[in-house]
This record gives sequence, C-alpha cells and structure tokens, in this order.
Amino acid sequence: MRTVVFFSVACSVFLSKIDGLDVQGPCRNLAVENQFKVDQYMGTWYEVKRYENENQPSGDCVTAQYTLNSTSMEVAVENTMKLLPNQSPLVAYGQAVLASATSTEAKLLVRFNSTPESTPSSNYWVLKTDYQQYAIVWSCHANGENSTESAWVLSRNPVMNAESKTIVESLINQYLKQESFRDTKQGDEFCSSATMVKISNILLLVYVLLSLAKF
Repeated sequence: MRTVVFFSVACSVFLSKIDGLDVQGPCRNLAVENQFKVDQYMGTWYEVKRYENENQPSGDCVTAQYTLNSTSMEVAVENTMKLLPNQSPLVAYGQAVLASATSTEAKLLVRFNSTPESTPSSNYWVLKTDYQQYAIVWSCHANGENSTESAWVLSRNPVMNAESKTIVESLINQYLKQESFRDTKQGDEFCSSATMVKISNILLLVYVLLSLAKF
C-alpha cells in the first residue's frame, strides 16, 4: 500500500515551490535514508536550522507533529511557525506521498493545498535520521538549467544534544553549505507564551515610568 503523508506546513504563505539556495547545474542525486521507517519518524520534531527561503520569512519556533494512522498508513502532520515576537502560530496544510510505492528510500513528493494543479509537487528527501534525535531534510527543484535547494535540520528537542550535533555538522559539511543555514529560535526564551507576557509587562512598566516622568 502506498503511504500517504499529510503535511501541515508552518506558514500560510507556503507554496508548492520552496525557494532557497540557487545552485549551478541540475538537482543532485543525494543519498537518502534507506529502509525508511515511517512509524519511527512519527512524533514531534523541532526545526533547529534551515536554508532561509521565501516560504518561511523570518519564521521561528518551527515544530512538526507527525501522527500515523496504522490502518490506512496515512500520516497526519501539524507544523507550526511563529513570527516573533508574535506568539500566535501560523499553520498551513498540504500532503505528500512516497515518490515510489515500491522503494524503501526516504524520498517523498510534497504538495500544498494552495498549489495550482499545473504546478509539480516538491521533493522532500530525508537524507539522514536516527529517528530518536535528529533528521536532515533536503529539497531541490529545477530552475532553468540550474536548480534551487532547500534544507532543514530537525531535532526531537528544542536544543540538539552534542552527539547529534556532531553527526549533523559532519553531514552538512559533506553534502550541504554550512554558511547558507539560518538558526531557528527555539525554547521557552523565545517560543513560550510567557515570553509575550514578559515583554508586555516590560512595555507596561516603561509606559508607567514615562507617564510618571511627566509629573
């Protein structure tokens, strides 16, 4: 049975084409996770960093929640993103399928609800994951004779542990461009609703002090 993956993407401006890093030449055929275990990929992922792209403009606190329907093998996904200091999450929806029904490789085709029918689906390749700590996701689409790449580093925790970070950095240096990544803000310091309350209290205090200064 062909696994269908439903994606809720982290911003309402997400489109079918994910613009990122312009690369000379056609899309590369990078090695991906083989014997991909969809069930073990389920749960919550936190975006640690990414190639900046126009579909996630200034987005932080990015998370993905994956839930598998073991009967239909459909995967429901809810991704969120915040435009700090605004703590209201932005959400959008789409869907994806394995690129090949007979392959065990972690190659998917993603399509969003806002995608015109005439526009091809986007690649979503899991280059490497241990399922428990980290995942590296890559996408590429043709841009004339050249291509455009996007990449994301995901973690099971808001802050990636040292061992996983060493593995991820080695893979990035081997296949991707370290200097093109943009760190994603995570953790209670930035992403908790309490952060907004704290900021509001500070602004209120400033307002009160300025008002008292007039007397």
